[in-house]
Amino acid sequence: MIGHGKPTSSLLSYAVIIVICYVVSLARHPYRPCASCDGTGRHRDATSDEEDWPCARCSGQGQRRRWGAQALYLQKRDKG
Repeated sequence: MIGHGKPTSSLLSYAVIIVICYVVSLARHPYRPCASCDGTGRHRDATSDEEDWPCARCSGQGQRRRWGAQALYLQKRDKG
């Protein structure tokens, strides 16, 4: 039972649960909105309302991979 016994085993159990939850979250949602363009994929010109250009960070897609998603997808590709 978690929480009873040695503190290190409880801490290890919680860490394993957190890692499993994060991996499941990565599998379900591997992308996050780009922080540079706020998920729009475009940057607006500060001096003109009509000019904008693709975001250089996300290549105009508005999304970036979350930390750890690349490793998860590399493992999936190697298995299949």
